[in-house]
Amino acid sequence: VSDTSGELPVILGQTVSWHFSDVAGAFSFTVHVLVSDTLTDGEEIINQATLEYAVDTWPVWDGGIAIFTSTVAAPVLDVSKDVDEITASPGEVLVYTITVENTGNAAATTVWINDTLPAAVMFLSENSGAIFTRSGQDLYWEMSLAPGAIVVIDVEVRIDVSTVAGTVLVNTVSIEWTNSYVIYGPLQDVAATTVQNM
Repeated sequence: VSDTSGELPVILGQTVSWHFSDVAGAFSFTVHVLVSDTLTDGEEIINQATLEYAVDTWPVWDGGIAIFTSTVAAPVLDVSKDVDEITASPGEVLVYTITVENTGNAAATTVWINDTLPAAVMFLSENSGAIFTRSGQDLYWEMSLAPGAIVVIDVEVRIDVSTVAGTVLVNTVSIEWTNSYVIYGPLQDVAATTVQNM
């Protein structure tokens, strides 16, 4: 907690108090607080200010109560992974589709997507248009996502011709994201294809 009152506050739990002497006329000050990262999108923060005052030292008068309600806005992301073929032959091309949606009321200023390809496939292409890097079988994207926005990425791969029938190719996607203050996630989803004889 910090403020611009110029007076040293007394803090007891969630209650912060100030004592001012010889107040003449109207005045105001600002209080800064840190919002807990455990609050979720749509939760309300209710702040109550109570004023008491006295002329000389007695009696103490009730100056009333002011209440202000803020609503938490946070990015809420969901990820899904699909594949166009649940069974396929060696040498065949598969298309994996990654879908990420922000259902929250705030932007995800940075979204990190990591897609791990099965060992028995060869990467061919991706169509995101976002910042993209690749290291072996790991694919990485970085982007921002506004409230209500959806991004769909198609990844094209080819199954190795030497892959044994019965092999299950499991592709895993994982995401993390931030609003510049809190890092959320990770969330994961998978898609699987079983290799069959040609």
